[in-house]
Amino acid sequence: MSQTQMSRALRDLGECQTALAGALPAVPWLATLLLALALGLSGMALHKLKQVAANTRAVMVEKPLIYELVKEPLTEAEQTATLAWFQRLHPEVRFEVSKDGGLQVSILDGAHHADWLYALSALQSRDHDVIWDPVEFCVGRCPSNTAAMAVVKSYRQKMTKRD
Repeated sequence: MSQTQMSRALRDLGECQTALAGALPAVPWLATLLLALALGLSGMALHKLKQVAANTRAVMVEKPLIYELVKEPLTEAEQTATLAWFQRLHPEVRFEVSKDGGLQVSILDGAHHADWLYALSALQSRDHDVIWDPVEFCVGRCPSNTAAMAVVKSYRQKMTKRD
């Protein structure tokens, strides 16, 4: 590289530095503007966060809605009506009120096993709000000389709002 070329390169470098130094005063203004914009946005976000926190506290102070499941036993009249209705539908199956207030569904002859199972499964589908819980279940050599026997207890299930 000749001396002339070297001096020209250094002059060009100096002109580049001067041009860059002339643009530098605009950089702090741009940085200040961006910083102010970021602070403004963060202030708005902080305000919104305070509103959300206040609303959350207000909701937490309110009394929550609490529901409970209430189980009301069927009255004797309802149970007797159900018993008579099923006895008409399934004459080969015996329906009786048991000692503890449940309903005993039984068969004497094992040949009617399918009818007995159908009668048991039909109990649940009669009323949409009546639940039948099995208490005893026996197939084969059951008490009282039956081929199959089940004792089920019934109750009406409702959702109520607790105060």
